[in-house]
Amino acid sequence: MVQSFDKSYYAKNGQQDDRPALGWYKRLAQKYLDTKHLLDFGCGTGTLISRLSTIGQIDGFETSEFALDRAKIRNPMSTFYCQLERLPIKTFSAVISIHVIEHINPSDLDQAIEKLTQSLILGGRLMIVTPQFNGFAHKRLGINWDGFSDDTHCNLMTTANIRQLLLHHGYEPIKELTDGPWNGPYFTTLKLEKLLFQIPCALQVFTGLKLMPLSFGESYVGIWKSIKEK
Repeated sequence: MVQSFDKSYYAKNGQQDDRPALGWYKRLAQKYLDTKHLLDFGCGTGTLISRLSTIGQIDGFETSEFALDRAKIRNPMSTFYCQLERLPIKTFSAVISIHVIEHINPSDLDQAIEKLTQSLILGGRLMIVTPQFNGFAHKRLGINWDGFSDDTHCNLMTTANIRQLLLHHGYEPIKELTDGPWNGPYFTTLKLEKLLFQIPCALQVFTGLKLMPLSFGESYVGIWKSIKEK
């Protein structure tokens, strides 16, 4: 799987460089997380780390050699990890994972969450963003849904699946929201419809406010608190 995340992968999905959505994630981090010492789990080329470095110490975890090299160049003050076993214990005030768990095989995800939980201080928080399987966008677009456009997506989860996973690992929900239906059109073939749906999405990104119901979007966004000591 690691070999899939090379230069061509990042060039294809447009995530090699900075992008506007990261500003929303930064606002959510500032609002809901203790940003004293963060871990970006699946940090890619380090663009989110660069944004978050202005509000606290942030380190990164990444298994792609291509992405990790660029993340280190971009963020020389951060510490980086490429093996779960090397993550320090009871160190991070919060972990952020943006569009990562859908790339982790279901058989490996429990171990990953367990290691991340161990790396958090007691009461530390976990912020997860992942495609929302069986949400509005998926139901409307079916096989054309954006969540199916990446062949490295091997673990698309419903909101219920995510809740079950995190409750099992000793977390309680703090906030759940969505990024909105930005990849339409969903009812017609008109580009105008797509624009109308993207307006509230853009407002969310630039204001940090929750403007749409949880199920009404492409992705699930959750902030959870660890309540079980490891």
